[in-house]
Amino acid sequence: MIVGGPSAAEIEHLHTNLGRAYELAGEWEEARASYESMLAHGREALEPRLQWAALSRLAVLAVQRSLDVEAGEGLLTEALGAARESGDRSVLAETEWNLAQVATLGWEPEKALARGEGALFLARQLGDEELAARSLYVLASAQAFRGSWGECVALAGEAGAMYGRMNGRAMGAGALAMQFLWAGSPPSDALYVRAMEANCLCLIALGQSNLGGIRAGTAAGRLALAIGREIQNDWVVVFASLNLSHNLLDAGEYEEALRLTQNGVESARNLPNPMTLFYMLWALGNAWQALFGLEEARAAYRESLEVAGAVPIASHGIIMLSGLCANRSLAGDWAGAHAHALEAVKVRAGTPSVLVWRDLWRHHEVEALLWGGDEGLARREVTRFGERLEGNRRFRVPYLRAKALLSHRDGETGRAVEYLLEAEALAEELGLPGEAWQVAAEAGELLEVRDEPGEATGAFRRAAAALRVLAGRVGDEGRRACFLSAPRARRVLDAVPGGGDAA
Repeated sequence: MIVGGPSAAEIEHLHTNLGRAYELAGEWEEARASYESMLAHGREALEPRLQWAALSRLAVLAVQRSLDVEAGEGLLTEALGAARESGDRSVLAETEWNLAQVATLGWEPEKALARGEGALFLARQLGDEELAARSLYVLASAQAFRGSWGECVALAGEAGAMYGRMNGRAMGAGALAMQFLWAGSPPSDALYVRAMEANCLCLIALGQSNLGGIRAGTAAGRLALAIGREIQNDWVVVFASLNLSHNLLDAGEYEEALRLTQNGVESARNLPNPMTLFYMLWALGNAWQALFGLEEARAAYRESLEVAGAVPIASHGIIMLSGLCANRSLAGDWAGAHAHALEAVKVRAGTPSVLVWRDLWRHHEVEALLWGGDEGLARREVTRFGERLEGNRRFRVPYLRAKALLSHRDGETGRAVEYLLEAEALAEELGLPGEAWQVAAEAGELLEVRDEPGEATGAFRRAAAALRVLAGRVGDEGRRACFLSAPRARRVLDAVPGGGDAA
């Protein structure tokens, strides 16, 4: 207890606001010093509430600044003890929530779900609408890390609706609300609420892109981006750009996705958390890869892997390794593709996710594994992939492509064609023109092997038609020429009478 000086509440108010001011200015060491001073005051005065506030802010700073999840969890475990000692249920609820958000970044979804449920239960008991919305959001995020995309979208939608009803008003958000990891440090409660509304939309955009709901995902992503720009929050703008780009690429809007991710990378370079740059470089690589700018894509992926040295959780690297496998496969570098496939399989095996987000290149991994003589591993991977689909239609497209590869390997070309035609129909239904034309082309090649020239020509015609539509959306002449001159594109166009004139 503090006697003859400022009260514990006054000390907390002073150091919290001073620390946040330093954060807004990007002066991270000064912010840390302010929180450490608050912690020293709390320990000297035996004030658990003051200790809790300082420890919690130091924890979030450690994770937001350098992605030091281990340090963050250690500080929060100590904060949890202080929260219990304080006897304040709102403080306990905030700590449960904070532990949940750190667990998601540590790729521990089950732990995050347990903590998030605890925070939600306490928030509802306390009648704290903002904390309840924030808890729903962190549960949605945990479901994203788990790979349960329907649950992710539902929870994010519920949280977003709650933030929307707050309408940007200050809601007396808890002491840690301003330090939500993907909201930055908004200077007011009202801006924080808007940032969280946008982040909910970002999760919806991500979830829909993993379910095949491209239109809904695009709409959510565009709205999130508009809010981020309106409130001038670079964290939100980057998060929205990342998740909108997935849907744009699926919809065949390659040039818009490229511009968006290029801008997103530049913004991410100015943010302290390395994970933002890691994912934006991955998204930039995806955009270049869709345009068959393979060297540009490879450069983005490789820079992202360099950044990954500051991202200590290996699971985040799965999508990058799989993307590099696809990149080398498309370039005809089968030794490189095989090496990346082996790495991706190893990392994925240790990840507690049903379906890792945007992990949609696994058919390239299977092809590379077969090339490298790892047929048994390839078959086990396809079996494991199928067991985890759980009715997911978006992931079923690459799964069917992988099944076709195995059937072709077994000499069952008829069955392989059936898998590919099913994949093509599903891609068309979901609005995935980039997948549809490539699957149709693969079917055409197998139909030629089966000496069915009429059916093969029909498949190549479908592929060429979709290819021309996609090329027509690319305004830059150089990029369009690169896209149409890629070996896979030329193979299709050359198989169709007059197709060679498409460029």
